[in-house]
Amino acid sequence: MRTTRALLTTSSALTALLLLAGCAGADTPAADAAHNDADVMFATMMIPHHEQAIEMSDLVLAAGEVDPEVAMLAQQIKDAQGPEIETLRGWLEDWGADPSSDLMHDMDHGDGMMSESDMDELEAAGQDEISRLYLEQMIVHHEGAIDMAQTELEEGRFPAALEMAEAIVDAQTEEIATMRELLDPLASYGLGGLTVEEAIDRLEKTPLDGRSADLIASVRPGEVLFTSADGQERSVPLGEDFYLSFAPYVDQTHECYFHSLTTCVGELRNTEMAVTLTDAGGAVIVDEVLTSNDNGFIGLWLPRGTEGTLTVEYDGMSVVADVSTGADDPTCLTDLRLS
Repeated sequence: MRTTRALLTTSSALTALLLLAGCAGADTPAADAAHNDADVMFATMMIPHHEQAIEMSDLVLAAGEVDPEVAMLAQQIKDAQGPEIETLRGWLEDWGADPSSDLMHDMDHGDGMMSESDMDELEAAGQDEISRLYLEQMIVHHEGAIDMAQTELEEGRFPAALEMAEAIVDAQTEEIATMRELLDPLASYGLGGLTVEEAIDRLEKTPLDGRSADLIASVRPGEVLFTSADGQERSVPLGEDFYLSFAPYVDQTHECYFHSLTTCVGELRNTEMAVTLTDAGGAVIVDEVLTSNDNGFIGLWLPRGTEGTLTVEYDGMSVVADVSTGADDPTCLTDLRLS
């Protein structure tokens, strides 16, 4: 069970730390020559900061079935910060500053530390929300650690502490980028703040001459697979509906099974067509005049598990095709020849 920590004011804590550092210097002149007050402050403040990060990570790891990437990150943070705590305690002992002093636990850190209510919220979070909450809190926590480490780099003197501070800045900056990407996986593709459904609509409707050559986005029955220019792939799950994109044609088409939002191009671009879709029971799902996008495709969001008939009419011609929206069905129809 977590323990509630009493808080001192920052000014009182700083004063006490400086006194503690002064006493250490008086007792150990050799150590005093190698470190200064900023080093003592860094070590003293970073220990409980790391301890809380481990506590937060433990809550996520104990939560059961959370996002595997979030669980991996939580374990990574634990593995990195646990040994650093032991190193920091060793320095304080060498400097004559008692690493078990309540001072470390009674400080009002500010620097990214979660409040007791924050920790309670994380502990009470269910599996559906704990990953998101952990990432949001840990970003703030890491930002605080980076600020503390940068202060050490500016004001500290102990070589090993400076080396650790630099490592903290580098590692936690990278982890923040990872956490932001986990919170918003579409941001790195210029689609930040959009749901995956909104991202599909935007990419589908982007004019051909405005499309990025650095991204491939393939719609699967249950996910969209994004592939960046460097070959890195990310799968983003779809919601409740199935996305079906089709490109009727007269003379020219191409083979397709999973629709590419970024590379597929049909013959009839920016063209009005009458589209009707009825399910197996005869209920009308779609009955509209729709205009194909600049890539020649029309996209429909349909209920999953639907079997029905798609009819497209254009310029006195028509085509009828069976469609289905199951887990193994195509998301791209390009065999709709109008006649």
